[in-house]
Amino acid sequence: MKKFSALVLTFLVAVLLSACSTFHDDVTQTYPQDEPHEATVFLQIKDPTSFDPSMITDWKAEIERIIAEQAGDETDTPKIVGVKIREAVTDNTYTVDLTLSNTPPSVVKKVVRPFKIYYTQQLYNPIELLPANSHFTYIVGYTAEDRHSEANTDWIVNNEDDGSYIYLWTSTAPIEFKDVYPNRPLYYVIVIGCALVLGVIVYLFSRYSCKKTQKPL
Repeated sequence: MKKFSALVLTFLVAVLLSACSTFHDDVTQTYPQDEPHEATVFLQIKDPTSFDPSMITDWKAEIERIIAEQAGDETDTPKIVGVKIREAVTDNTYTVDLTLSNTPPSVVKKVVRPFKIYYTQQLYNPIELLPANSHFTYIVGYTAEDRHSEANTDWIVNNEDDGSYIYLWTSTAPIEFKDVYPNRPLYYVIVIGCALVLGVIVYLFSRYSCKKTQKPL
């Protein structure tokens, strides 16, 4: 029995050591974006009562001027290389398709701790490439099937049609999502460990009781 117990203990220690990253680990991964990268930005009209269609024409002309200026730029800094304004206008908002070059990769950081796993995802925000404009508010959005634990925006819309969540940004800050999940393997180890300890206690108690009740012939 002692040999068997020692073998079980050695096996458990080996498993715990080999799976230590399951309980404590920090990993950062980068995911390169397509080249060129397609992004969608919404132009919300600040004052619909004074809006004139020439304003969107002038805005597009300004973007095309910036594209022409950066055409000979050989550096790897992010830049706009194409712009397309869709015809449909909804709720005083234009939808603009941007084609970007040298888009930074998205970064995902995973932090594993004994009871929690933390994911942080950072995405590039194309608003930082757009010129300041007094007629429009720039908006960029992302849709998620489930609500994230945290995001660096307070503008979150629940889509009642499909239950998804829409996250919207109007700033130039990098887009960040954070999620926290329970570290389930540790809970399994705790349950197994408690079961083993309980089994040993029951075994020792039963042996002690048997010895105590035995009488010499």
